[in-house]
Amino acid sequence: MACCEVMLANGLHPTTFKVVNKSPISLKLGQDLPLVFNCLIADIIDDGVLSGGFIPAVAHALDELLVRDDPVIVPAAVTVMAQAAGVRPSGCAVACLHDTGADATTDDLHDSTKGLGQAQWLKLSALDQYRWTPSPCLPSPLEPSAFQPLSAPVTVWHMPSAAVVKDKSSVQHLDIELLSGGNWSAVLAWAELLLFGDISITTAGRWQAHAIQPCVGTTSHTDICNNCSWISNNLRGTTNNSISLPMSIGSSTMTAPSRRLPSHQPSIFWLEGSMCVSAGDVYPLIACHNTVRMSFTLKNAEYQYLHVQEPSFPHTQFAMAADQHRLGAYAAALKTTLSKVAAAKLLPQQQQQQQQQGLSSHLQASGCSVDVHVLDVGCG
Repeated sequence: MACCEVMLANGLHPTTFKVVNKSPISLKLGQDLPLVFNCLIADIIDDGVLSGGFIPAVAHALDELLVRDDPVIVPAAVTVMAQAAGVRPSGCAVACLHDTGADATTDDLHDSTKGLGQAQWLKLSALDQYRWTPSPCLPSPLEPSAFQPLSAPVTVWHMPSAAVVKDKSSVQHLDIELLSGGNWSAVLAWAELLLFGDISITTAGRWQAHAIQPCVGTTSHTDICNNCSWISNNLRGTTNNSISLPMSIGSSTMTAPSRRLPSHQPSIFWLEGSMCVSAGDVYPLIACHNTVRMSFTLKNAEYQYLHVQEPSFPHTQFAMAADQHRLGAYAAALKTTLSKVAAAKLLPQQQQQQQQQGLSSHLQASGCSVDVHVLDVGCG
């Protein structure tokens, strides 16, 4: 109904179009459609590239619904790109809470600026083993600065739309040469769509697939690396509307400028775990598709740890863990709260010691310590 209402709202007469509420592979000539068609629009490439059913839908139309001589299909070709990627260790720079125990005075505890030290890196990398998801399509927008490209993009499949065949799977063996060191934990994949003529778009979204050079003096990315600021400097806030990526067309290679789609982003295929790699390493990657789903596998990989395949883990935690302002605000609020609670507990002890031991011992009252117990029900 919504589709029909949109058509009518834009001035189209009901006799000029027909809306059929059926799967594309279930459409039948004569029953659902009155005639054969010259042109097919298959705008069903989603973040998972093939998971929208592009191959079955186009193959069915070629067999049953389109004219035999020179049918026009949009997109005219789909090229699947892939790239090795690592995840920057989860963490955040927050102001640390200094101990306000044995040497704290009542005035110190009421002063919300004391005890709040310089910013330190809060390590949250223990979360990273839970990044696995059963679907390559992310439920929330991808944060490009969280991912480190480790290789150049490679062409996995080039599919002219007029040549797709239903029920035909494919396996590709790729040699992935790494251009940067880090922790390889995922394969990012997207589609370069040649719509018609020289009009093309990409589903890579904001992702700029350029592998960086190895960080100077860094052999492992298990801890935060200041030299990785290239990522945030070059991937955050990009306003460029096009991206140039290498594409293999037949036996030649060309650079195709494609229009970015803000409604799309790469799909993420998590490996079985995370593996420490170095620039110059070459790994055999096996890519498969069964016409509606893709997979990427590394054989004989030596993983540092395996991803925990827990689909119920709330992946909003990763965005929260990367939110420096949020954690900083909670750190400041927690410090102030602890100070007030501790001061309230410390003051009666000071007064009691004054009464029992006299004024001479008041100078020692600041050495009293108090216990403050905190309950966190949000795991934040």
